[in-house]
Amino acid sequence: VSLDWLNQQNIIDKEIELTNYLISNLRKLNKIKLFLPKDGTKCVGVVSIGVDGYISDEVGQILNDEFDICVRTGFHCAPLVHDFIDSKIYNGTVRISLGYFNSKEDIDVLIKALNSL
Repeated sequence: VSLDWLNQQNIIDKEIELTNYLISNLRKLNKIKLFLPKDGTKCVGVVSIGVDGYISDEVGQILNDEFDICVRTGFHCAPLVHDFIDSKIYNGTVRISLGYFNSKEDIDVLIKALNSL
């Protein structure tokens, strides 16, 4: 039954749509530094950011405590990568993950929360 449901859904197209919506809205926020691949088509479902004036752990804690939004923060088991992408000033990145069951409204709530920082 689960495989039947999965076969009936267009999961990748929805995740691409949500990812593009997230990125386009993040680009509108002045404090946000996006860490994206050069080829934007390779970014689906996961977007890493930094927020000027905050380290990643602070952003994650604020989003969790004040907005009930869960993200991952830090060096994500790849500390040497952060030298390469220049995210050490943020103590790593804030990693936003999207999936089929997320909505544009979820992203709007996240954007509003990030804009309040």
